[in-house]
Amino acid sequence: MKKITLLGLLLVSVLAFSRAEANLVDIGITFGRDCVYNHLIGPITYGSQPTMTAPTSHVGLLFQVSPVKGLKLGVRGGYSTKDLLNEFTAVVDYHDNWEEEITIHGGMGEFRILGEAPVGDELALLYGGLGLGYYNYFTEYSWKGYSDPIQTEYSESNTLGWAQTFIAGVHIGIVKWVGFNVEIEKLGWQSLQYVVEEVTEAEENIGDYEGSYEPAGGLGDIGISVSLVFKI
Repeated sequence: MKKITLLGLLLVSVLAFSRAEANLVDIGITFGRDCVYNHLIGPITYGSQPTMTAPTSHVGLLFQVSPVKGLKLGVRGGYSTKDLLNEFTAVVDYHDNWEEEITIHGGMGEFRILGEAPVGDELALLYGGLGLGYYNYFTEYSWKGYSDPIQTEYSESNTLGWAQTFIAGVHIGIVKWVGFNVEIEKLGWQSLQYVVEEVTEAEENIGDYEGSYEPAGGLGDIGISVSLVFKI
């Protein structure tokens, strides 16, 4: 019985890899913007309500395997960062000028399952599928109002949790063993949370808070990336 089982597994393996592409492994370097980005930040006070940030930019690595032709299983991970300094000028005399500084950094890791099909020759491929990733971003927010005396606010927070994405892209080969992936990724199901660990106003701690992440919706939660991919 054991011999029959082993022969069966061997036969399945041979059949699978007989259909596999010549290039079984993709290794890539990825640059782009994340689809998870509207981190809720800032103290809940009269002077500064929570605001949303711009998308974070990431750099990361891509690893994918083709067990059979037309199917890819892979992982993608990366480091994201964003720095913003916004300065505001009061439009009326009885309001003071102010500025806010936002720093975001963190990482993500994603498992993905993709289907692909050639377009014309073998150098171009269309692909699409699903991803499941874990995201963890740390945000520092500071606000300064130029009154007399100067007023300050500060918060530290995390946006973290799991999210599912829809993936669509195209591989454009330069030669058979190297090319580019141009990809869009839209946020689907997610269980992200934000946790504000420190909130201070005028150097006085005014409490912590937490809540559920609110997706941007529509085209607002679409990530775009470009990858340099080597096929082995």
